[in-house]
Amino acid sequence: MKMALLYFKTYRFYCPLCGKAYARSVSPLLLGTGRRKCPKCGGVFDDGAREWPELTRMQRFEYMFPATVLGYLGSVVVVVAFILSTDWSSREKLSMSEMIALLMVMPWAPYFISRAKRVRESVARLERHKVFGDTDEFILSA
Repeated sequence: MKMALLYFKTYRFYCPLCGKAYARSVSPLLLGTGRRKCPKCGGVFDDGAREWPELTRMQRFEYMFPATVLGYLGSVVVVVAFILSTDWSSREKLSMSEMIALLMVMPWAPYFISRAKRVRESVARLERHKVFGDTDEFILSA
């Protein structure tokens, strides 16, 4: 009997100078100044990251809801739709749907809280960058 495993697509980001992985994320996008210092070789490189206000609407959506998250939330919709299609009473359907949705979505709360925190940090960092210009403060450590 095979067991189904929950699959999380993750992206790894590597230093172009030495090849060391410096970040892992469920999103293909990183928030940051674009400049990063490798912890292994000490080299500074453009990591392709941009700050939240610099992202397009689609990039913002992709950052908050990457494929893994959308797939999981889609499964919540499928389960709730299945419950609603049963011949249970309306009250049973509603309470079961609420319970299942809550139990399936609640594990993602820390993810969304951390994403919101990173967005706030990104906005604040961009504001500081506008005031102070390019300084070493804006080279992010990996």
